[in-house]
Amino acid sequence: MAGADNKDKLWIVFAVLVIGIVAPLLILGWQSFTFMQTGDWQPFSILSMMDILDVQSTWVASPNSWLGVHIIFDYLHGGLGLMLIALVLIAWVRWFL
Repeated sequence: MAGADNKDKLWIVFAVLVIGIVAPLLILGWQSFTFMQTGDWQPFSILSMMDILDVQSTWVASPNSWLGVHIIFDYLHGGLGLMLIALVLIAWVRWFL
């Protein structure tokens, strides 16, 4: 049983590395590449990430409440959001597994 637990933790650590390090670097690389081609920086906020992931929510398109959270999500870089998700996963692995 202990071997299975370690294997599960290894998969979670791998997911954290991909989500928290590789994905933000790919996003920044894409932004840099398109900037060098067009001379125009493509913003990629947490709201853009939610749009790409097809989050079905009217709040993303036009919020009626939690306006401050919507403004923060529109301002924060999507890569930073992925890093925050990775930190939550690290904490979850550390305390609950």
